[in-house]
Formats: sequence, C-alpha cells, structure tokens
Amino acid sequence: MDKVVFLREGREAASFKLPSGNSLNKIIVDEPSGRVVIGIQTDNATFVLKMCDLKTGKAADIDMSILLCRLAEDFPEAAPDDYVGHSVVQCGALKLEDGKVMGTAVKSGTVGDLRYDLTVPFSINIAQPWPEAGRKAVMTLEESSMERTPDPDPVGKTPRMQ
Repeated sequence: MDKVVFLREGREAASFKLPSGNSLNKIIVDEPSGRVVIGIQTDNATFVLKMCDLKTGKAADIDMSILLCRLAEDFPEAAPDDYVGHSVVQCGALKLEDGKVMGTAVKSGTVGDLRYDLTVPFSINIAQPWPEAGRKAVMTLEESSMERTPDPDPVGKTPRMQ
C-alpha cells in the first residue's frame, strides 16, 4: 500500500492508504471549505472517490453504492449466448461548480453486436456535514444516458449459427 498525503501550510493535513496499482487521476480543491475530492482509478476496472478535509486532517470515502446500483440496473443484460465484452467503469472529468464537485461515471462494454456507453452524471456537495464515524460522504445522481454503437472490434466473437 502507498500512502497519499496532502500538505497544507507546510504540515501533513490529510492522508489515506492507496492500494498499490491504483493511481490518483482527479483532484479538486475547494479553498473556501478547505476540502479536497479525489478520484482514484483502481486496477480492477473501476474508480473510487475520497474526500479530505485539510483543516482537520480527516479523510472519508464517498458512498458510491447508489452509483454502482444505477450502473448495474441501467446497463443492458446479456443473454447467455451473447458475447459480453469486458466492461470498464471510469470517472469522467471532475469540476467544481457552485460548491459542488460535478463529474460523470461511464460504464462501457459490449453486449451481442453492440457497444454500450452508459453515462451517469453525479455531484458531491463539498461543504456537506462531515460524515459521522463509520459513515460515508453523500453523492447525488442525475439522469443517466445510453449510447449504442456497432461493436468496432468483433475479434474473438464466434459467428452465430442461423
């Protein structure tokens, strides 16, 4: 495990463990609140979000359970004989707007002869009350959208018998 440390005014302000193989790829700092939201692309084809309070030195997970449920529910299911390509969940660009960290989660994968890209916009109120011990910070989801395109890479698919 690697340790991620955020420094402010020359001292350690917040830190958390980052499993080896994962990488920080999105960092949003809100100076007025003294908080940071971090997107971490994991090594198992998904991402996690953390929030750090630079004033208190605390770090908290952001509850992504509603996002993961939405991605699972809205992504098309495959029939047992359909080829299902590897699906990947990524965090789109994060930005700070009106006290909220705005971002998108994208789940991409192949079902049958089509490639699906499911996009779910989300927001995190960066000034929300700090989660109590054992709890996670809250995210809000917007309406999802789906894009379907012919699979550009049908390699490995078995031709279907007619």
